[in-house]
Amino acid sequence: IPPSLGNLTQLQTLKLGWNDLTGEIPPELGRLKDLVNLSLSDNRLTGEIPPELGRLAKLQTLELGDNFLTGEIPPHLNNRSHPHLQALDLSGNDLTGEIPPELGSLTNLKELFLAYNQLAGEIPPELGNLKSLDWLNLGSNQLTGEIPPGLGQLPVLRVLDLAYNQFTGCIPARLMKLGRLGLHLPSCPVCASGVVVPEPKNNPGLVNDCEELLKARGTLDNQYERLNWSADVPISRWVGLTVGGEPARVQEMDMLHWCGGADQIPPELGNLSGLEVLDLASCELTGEIPPELGRLASLKDLRLGRNQLTGEIPPELGQLVNLKYLWLGHNQLTGEIPLELGNLTGLEALRLSFNQLTGEIPPELGNLTDLKLLFLGDNLIGEIPPELGNLTSLERLGLFGDLTGEIPPELGNLTSLSALLLPQNQLTGEIPPELENLKALRYLYLDDNQFTGCVPAKLREVRIIEVDLPFCPLQ
Repeated sequence: IPPSLGNLTQLQTLKLGWNDLTGEIPPELGRLKDLVNLSLSDNRLTGEIPPELGRLAKLQTLELGDNFLTGEIPPHLNNRSHPHLQALDLSGNDLTGEIPPELGSLTNLKELFLAYNQLAGEIPPELGNLKSLDWLNLGSNQLTGEIPPGLGQLPVLRVLDLAYNQFTGCIPARLMKLGRLGLHLPSCPVCASGVVVPEPKNNPGLVNDCEELLKARGTLDNQYERLNWSADVPISRWVGLTVGGEPARVQEMDMLHWCGGADQIPPELGNLSGLEVLDLASCELTGEIPPELGRLASLKDLRLGRNQLTGEIPPELGQLVNLKYLWLGHNQLTGEIPLELGNLTGLEALRLSFNQLTGEIPPELGNLTDLKLLFLGDNLIGEIPPELGNLTSLERLGLFGDLTGEIPPELGNLTSLSALLLPQNQLTGEIPPELENLKALRYLYLDDNQFTGCVPAKLREVRIIEVDLPFCPLQ
């Protein structure tokens, strides 16, 4: 290449590729201050890359690939010297040394080709700053160490080749979406990458939550791909979840708008030990309630209603001692009501109606003295346990099925009760006068039973009453 080309000071493009040029790159080319494109690829050039090229401030494309250049990649290849550089091709030479971290300052760089050299050392993490990078080829060198996680955060990276090096460790999870990388390394854990969970070493509980949720994702979102639970999105922005507390944990899971196409309740949810709210209502879920949910010791609110769940209510739910609200209604649950639910002494609402439950009402439910709402059904038999009279905080009581026997007079102790619903059973005997003590009662449904006698007179004051008996005369 004649050095006199350096006198063409207004030259903007110099392309001499695919010739048989030999010798070294003349440093005089550094005088071409207006040069935008320099292509000398596919020749037989030797020597080092002249530092004078660092004067080409307007350069956008520098192609020196497929020659016999030696030495190290010059540090002048940085944003200060080449603020407009978009493509850098040094592949197919005999360059040695390490990849200079200064390359990471080339903020406009879109293509970086350093393959087929003898470069050693680790990939500088500064390459993770190349936010415009679309194509990165570092293959067929002698690079070692781990792949920097920052490469997985390059927003527009489309092609990455790291094959035929000596890397160790694992592949950052966000790079796996680029397809085949030519690496025989496992994928790094998504949740410990530093992207999904901030400071993963300081948030091991949140890392565990992340891992369990990723296992459960396929079951919860197996059709419509509504969930954005992935390596690209911080867990604090995953739809349907609320992250909070110190240390941070997944505290709430409300899937009402995100669970279309869900299959069954993933048992992995039982490992979210910081979960306080689990709402999977109206998610078209089938299968059984996994007993693993009984491990959610912090759970306060469990809503699984309006699904197609089958099987029995797992007795392990009786371990949820902090539970305030339990809704399993409008499913196809069978079997008996577990007496272990009587251990939920802080429970304020229990809704089990509109299922296919059988057996008797466990008297242990009388232990739930904080209960304000109790709906049970629908094929229950036996008598109403008098222990329900202990539920003095109860405001609404509905018992549906084939209950027999008399209404226990102890229900007269439920002075906060505003609604008493006992229709369509097989209750007999007289309506106990103790019900007149229910001063807050506004709704009383006793129809379609086999009562005798008359309705206590003071119950006339109830706003809505359904019963197949006359009122007793006023005393």
